[in-house]
Amino acid sequence: MSERPAYEELEQKIKLLEEEAARRRETEVVLRENEKKYRLLSEWVTDIVWKLDLTLKTTYVSPSIMKVLGFTPEERMALDAIDIMTPESYARAVEILVRELETERDGGADPDRSMTVEIEYYHKEGHTVWTENRLRGIRDHQGNLVGIHGVSRDITGRKRYEEAIKVSEEKYYSIFNHSLDAILLTNEDRSILDANPAACEMFGHSLEEIRTAGWDGLVDATDPHLQNVLSEILRAGRTSAEIMMIRSNGHKFPVEMSSNTFVDANGQNKNCTIIRDITDRKRVEEALAERENRYRELSIVDDLTKLYNSRHFYNQLRMELNRADRYEQPLTLLLLDLDDFKAFNDSYGHLQGDHVLSRFGDLVRDTLRQADSAYRYGGEEFTILLPMTTSANGITAAERLRKRFKKEKFTPIADKDVCMTVSIGVAQYKTGEGMRAFVDRADQFMYQAKKNGKDRVCCESSAQKPSNR
Repeated sequence: MSERPAYEELEQKIKLLEEEAARRRETEVVLRENEKKYRLLSEWVTDIVWKLDLTLKTTYVSPSIMKVLGFTPEERMALDAIDIMTPESYARAVEILVRELETERDGGADPDRSMTVEIEYYHKEGHTVWTENRLRGIRDHQGNLVGIHGVSRDITGRKRYEEAIKVSEEKYYSIFNHSLDAILLTNEDRSILDANPAACEMFGHSLEEIRTAGWDGLVDATDPHLQNVLSEILRAGRTSAEIMMIRSNGHKFPVEMSSNTFVDANGQNKNCTIIRDITDRKRVEEALAERENRYRELSIVDDLTKLYNSRHFYNQLRMELNRADRYEQPLTLLLLDLDDFKAFNDSYGHLQGDHVLSRFGDLVRDTLRQADSAYRYGGEEFTILLPMTTSANGITAAERLRKRFKKEKFTPIADKDVCMTVSIGVAQYKTGEGMRAFVDRADQFMYQAKKNGKDRVCCESSAQKPSNR
């Protein structure tokens, strides 16, 4: 009676063992299928799938390593980490491993934690490849860390791009900070984002003061060129011009500026303006212009009389004739000759003669209007151009000059006063008349005045008798 229950109990245990064995076989099948799928996935993905033990020895690596690093999986597993990583990356990998092992010993760490690390590997052909590595720990049945599982993605292109950006930014900031020219970065509304040290020095403001002032607070609002500059920036996105700007002390100064609009990484329009202080250059240019004008004046002005010389007379006469023809305005020419000047020179010497010529030049300049011009034609001969003047008005001007000169007293020797006179020919331009013919007519009238007794004005209609007044 006691053997039956023992037999039934044995049968029950056998059944349970058979069921457990069946479940294990099913689990093994699932595990094999999962392992097969994992192998298939790891062998076909472009990223590298790998496993390391805690000595950084590779225990598995997917075939995709050939595309990224050029090694076969077998070649890679035969190499130590120190052989395939750059020194800097190997040192970083060891540092991370040591830190994580210490965290494990201290306890309390998340067993499912992961991290991302960038590592630089050697390619089989010698160059280096940057990878982004996603890491997670491998644990045994008791939860102990026994290895590292990772997926590596080639980011060489991205790293090179980032490095190029870094180098570009370093170059930009080097230029920005060390440029001798002022550089301003502005928004579309002309508020200032940034200014380099040269700009702070140029305007005498701190960076914050420049930002507070804005573009409108740095430029001379009264500059007539300013509106054209702003319009050109809006129209073309760039401009180059000379304008006036204002220092912190209120002093205005000239600058040469170039401005260019660009689109930033956020798609917003920004503007970069490079400004050069040209105060010194303007001073030099003005000095050169003044010197050039002086040299030009010296080249066309007679040194003794300070009147224009004969070369400039013909240039100016040509312009006045063109103007008279174009606008049908009158033009009168005076041709003057000092009477008996050669006899004066022979009697008293050339120095005294030069004094007479110089004084006559003073009287001419003092008598003429601003629009008139006088010339030393040669020796003691002179010409005077009277634009927009008829011969009648020209005679009046000639008489005024003749009378003033006659009243002048010269003292070539002690206790002896000498008066000089001048004979003047007056001719009004006839439309279409040639320049040479016009001058010859005035010259003929002057000789007529000489012939009629000197000290008189002679013109087309009649000769003037000398006046003793």
